[in-house]
Amino acid sequence: MASVVETFKEKGANLYDPSVTQQLQMQFASVANDVGEKALEKMGITQDLFESSIKKHASDPEVGQALGMFQMKQQQEIAALGVPPM
Repeated sequence: MASVVETFKEKGANLYDPSVTQQLQMQFASVANDVGEKALEKMGITQDLFESSIKKHASDPEVGQALGMFQMKQQQEIAALGVPPM
């Protein structure tokens, strides 16, 4: 994530502009998807299997809590990089 923010900053992008923040979030998502897919491949798990497992267990409170914690941690990391919330 830091490299994505750095690239935007090097280009002189205003991180407080909502359209720039949206582009940044989309770039984060793209990078995260690529990294996540590669990590899953190393474990022998396909993206489709992972997604179906998340859907299947989404109503499990422990799974929901873990996903919420991951999202919160990601938002904290993004804020620490100087990116305002959307």
